[in-house]
Amino acid sequence: SHIAAVLTPALLAVGEAYHVDGQKTLLAFLVGYEVFSALAEAMSNEYFDTAGWHPTAPLGVIATAAAISKLLTSKGKQIMSALSIASSLAAGLRQNFGTMTKPLHIGMAAQNAIIATALARRDFTAANDAIGGKAGFLHAFSWGNYASTKINPAISSLGKIDYVAKSRTMIKKYPCCASAHLAIEAALNITRRHNLNPNFINKITVIVDFDPPRSLVYDNPQNAGEARFSMQYCVAAALIDKKIDFKTFTKAQLNRPIIQQLIPKIKMKRTPAYLGKPSWLEGFNEIRIYLTNGKKITQRVKREQLLKSTPEEVIQKFQTSCNHVGLNKNIHLTHSLLHFEKITDIGTLMSYLAST
Repeated sequence: SHIAAVLTPALLAVGEAYHVDGQKTLLAFLVGYEVFSALAEAMSNEYFDTAGWHPTAPLGVIATAAAISKLLTSKGKQIMSALSIASSLAAGLRQNFGTMTKPLHIGMAAQNAIIATALARRDFTAANDAIGGKAGFLHAFSWGNYASTKINPAISSLGKIDYVAKSRTMIKKYPCCASAHLAIEAALNITRRHNLNPNFINKITVIVDFDPPRSLVYDNPQNAGEARFSMQYCVAAALIDKKIDFKTFTKAQLNRPIIQQLIPKIKMKRTPAYLGKPSWLEGFNEIRIYLTNGKKITQRVKREQLLKSTPEEVIQKFQTSCNHVGLNKNIHLTHSLLHFEKITDIGTLMSYLAST
């Protein structure tokens, strides 16, 4: 799940409004991260795998309400009400992946967390057990396959398990669905070793460890949004362009004849070793390219290989994303974020961002 995607905009907005400093904002972020992770531990596999919910948004709204409550030093009853209200504002369906509605889930979760917290601080009432109750969040979003005995271990884990360290958060390398990243990396590795002529490719099999298509629901994408959720396009673009970046995901790039000829040749298949296991387990992806001369090129990439982003790589990704603001502002923003805990007023940072 993309925990930071919900936490960050909400905390920056509230921090700006209340002139909170960077250190308090970071602490609130960590609280939200821990709450999100503890709730995730209490959910059933069906929530993440087959129930149809977009995991980030429903968990994100509750976790972000907790984070904002910390940021504003809300009291016990206010915190309980904020989490309870947020539970009823939770939503987001995976069926909308590849459309503008998918990122809307995240924006609404951040907004609803702010609303829930604001209402709670004004004594808006809510149930005491909206999360763990018989008809509460955990039961409803776990597709009914939820044991109430899981809530207490989840609660007791707070403050005892460092989820930030345990989860080994991955910084996304490519601006598309993370489920395609291992295969993209494998394709790029192949281009570094072989000078492939796409006209001599007979077929490509992408061996994945989840039940296809999972989130990669567009085997023949028609626009840039769908292309971000297409294994076929992501692999084709990586092989042809030898890179994946923001410019990859435009209609013009998608509609190139060389890409359109290659897409139908690419198929996803789950490795037999992972049959029957949860789809969100990601150990490795493997690409097998079958050439017209009978030769086969194979490349496997393990998940561990994408968990090793260096600070320099993260900085480069941020600065590339912010090229439009100009070099001087880019450098200033980078410095501010690298020393976020020293910011005395989030409003100062936000006013600078607004000026870009």
